[in-house]
Amino acid sequence: MKNLLPTFKGEWKLVGHFGVDAGLCWIGDPCYILHKEDDELPESVGKDWGEFCGTLGDNYPTMKSYGYQLGHEGLGICVSTGMGDGTYPVYALIINDGVFGKRVAACFVDFYGLLSDDEEELVCDACGSEFDSAGECSNRDCPC
Repeated sequence: MKNLLPTFKGEWKLVGHFGVDAGLCWIGDPCYILHKEDDELPESVGKDWGEFCGTLGDNYPTMKSYGYQLGHEGLGICVSTGMGDGTYPVYALIINDGVFGKRVAACFVDFYGLLSDDEEELVCDACGSEFDSAGECSNRDCPC
């Protein structure tokens, strides 16, 4: 695995993979949005899938924070996935804090294959050049 994860005292472990069919990832406590009646759902997420999609706006990449019913932030966050639909690995940083024992200190979702051991490098769709370490096209003359 490429060494791109931040270095902390602890160990990064692969938790598993999750599938995406909408090109989006929701980060938040599922108890606030799953298995709710229409009148129990926070207005910020809409009553159904169509209304939810309408809240996302036209900006890409999608990066939207949703508020609770009372208006304060923290209900959840929706982001677009780097390569759209697919299956993405999730890594967790496990630490032992000395008081509570082992805990998940951070999570990382690899939407772009940054940690892949595959020899195949990601290339720019516009010019075919490889991406640099910052994830930018290495061809400075490329119109991308």
